[in-house]
Formats: sequence, C-alpha cells, structure tokens
Amino acid sequence: MKTPKRWLLSALILLSGLAQASDRLMYQAVEPARLSAGSYTVHLKAVGAETDKPDLNGRWTLKLSGIWAAGKPSSPYGLYLNLPPGTQPTPEDPGYVGTLSVYDTPRRYDPQRSRKVSYDLLPAFSRLKASGRLKMVSTLTLLPVRPPESAQTLHIQQVEIYRNTP
Repeated sequence: MKTPKRWLLSALILLSGLAQASDRLMYQAVEPARLSAGSYTVHLKAVGAETDKPDLNGRWTLKLSGIWAAGKPSSPYGLYLNLPPGTQPTPEDPGYVGTLSVYDTPRRYDPQRSRKVSYDLLPAFSRLKASGRLKMVSTLTLLPVRPPESAQTLHIQQVEIYRNTP
C-alpha cells in the first residue's frame, strides 16, 4: 500500500516542529517540600530575567519529582497557584491546578526510580489572569483534600515550572 505524498509531507513538517520545541526552566522551589496534615506552601523563585510575569504563549508545565512518603499517605492534595494568605481554597479557585494522588507512593527516596507527575498550567494561568492574580508565579500551595487517616509525611524533592516554546 502506497502512502500518499501529501500525508507524508504533513507528517514530516509536524515532526520537525515538535523536534524544535524546548522546555525552559522558569521557576523552581526554594527548597524541597515536606507535607504533613495541614497545608504547605512552596515558595517559588524565578529563574532568569524574563519570568517576572508569565504570558499565555506556549505551554506551561508544573513538574513535581522525587515524590515519596514516610508513613502511609491516605489523602490526596489539592494544588493551588498564588493562593492569597488566609484563603480557604476550593477547586473553583482560579489558581486550582489539580490533585496530587498519593496512591502507590514509594516509602523512600530513590533518585533512580523517582515518582514524577506533571500538570498543564495554561488553564490555571488563564483563570488567574482573568481574576487579576497573575502578576508573577510566587507560590504553590498543597492542601489535603480530606483529613489524613494516619500520620503521614509526603516529600517532594523538586517543584519546577517549565515553559515549552517552539
């Protein structure tokens, strides 16, 4: 069966565009996160001069890596960007990013088998911009979705935000 030349040319153009895209580190945590029963706020610092105010161009990704737990984690965590102090967040909050599942979390840190998760930030950035809370990315707040059933400490070695540009 012959492949139509037009389809092949389109595929090559698409693949060449994907190959040229690159992820640039824009923000990173000041220190590793150590979460227990309450909320935890990760303070983020800009990496480079052009990260003062994120724009809505390109793809923005939150990457959490080196996730492990001391104890048996029982409650997932809600993730919120730029949450004002004293705010009781809900998933309707403009800065809501998603939920971090703790299912099958390793019981120790192993850099060779590190658990990693990522989240698309563009929807949250759009909502934050509309609400006037996207001056710059400064914090990521993690809040248990429900009270933990047992003592748990969840560790996240790296919290980073990347911008993918063509």
